[in-house]
Amino acid sequence: MTINKWKILSLFSMILLFSSCGGQKGSKTLTIASKNFTENIVLAHIVSELVSGNSDIEVITKPNLGATFLVWEAMQNGDIDIYPDYTGTIYQAHLKKTEKVSAEESLRIAQQEMNDKYQMKVFDPFGLNNTYAIGMLRTRAEELGISKISDLRNHLDLVAGFDSEFISRDTDGSGPMFAAYGFEPEQPIVQLEIGLRYKAIIENQADYTDAFSTDAKLKRFDMVLLEDDLSFFPPYYAVTVARQDALERFPELPGILAKLVGTIDDETMTAMNYDVEEKKIKPKEVAIKFLKSRSLIK
Repeated sequence: MTINKWKILSLFSMILLFSSCGGQKGSKTLTIASKNFTENIVLAHIVSELVSGNSDIEVITKPNLGATFLVWEAMQNGDIDIYPDYTGTIYQAHLKKTEKVSAEESLRIAQQEMNDKYQMKVFDPFGLNNTYAIGMLRTRAEELGISKISDLRNHLDLVAGFDSEFISRDTDGSGPMFAAYGFEPEQPIVQLEIGLRYKAIIENQADYTDAFSTDAKLKRFDMVLLEDDLSFFPPYYAVTVARQDALERFPELPGILAKLVGTIDDETMTAMNYDVEEKKIKPKEVAIKFLKSRSLIK
């Protein structure tokens, strides 16, 4: 009974969601959406404000539309026209690829197959790579002379503290990472709540932890990310994804969206995430400030 109830509620929510999108196929408006986390919301506002500031296109912005599967469903249905995504998500979740390839190859495959299978254009990356990483307190890393993951081989006494998902991931989690780098910590791994990982590092419950490379809390707690010198973690470069029919409706759009290619590195994205999460600045304001700083809007 409970499972059926939740299925019904989920289906009802999706119907409401897609109905509220208004059906943009053939419309004179352009609908830009985001997933349900800070970085993606900021990126969607950046795209929206860029288009609005460089054209007469009527833009509808739907930030925080939902989780990946909801946004992807809306995109496939034509209920939205554009959203920011990540090469790793496209490669693994949307295209169902499992073979480990280089960043360049995963982007090439994503661009070709998203066009061929779904009639969607994947633009070249913004620049940032929001992938898994290993983080330490900057002072601790400098004290021990640790700058790369491979340096941890010489410090097996250090305690690793990871969240449960990272521990359980069978392709890019802790087990495969240690295997790839050829070492195991002498102390048992401390399992940490994902939202308390950095606090645990501050309180000396562990020496290093898993992180996302553009997490705002890295700046808050002055964490440093260790270089992934074996390129173990798959790339998650942020990209703009647009329906081809939207690009056909607005011929000026490809040139406008291309202006964002290579403009946002990890440090810049981390700072913008920090502004939203820690300084409580609205994502739209952060987006406008960024675009003006790059002279992309007036």
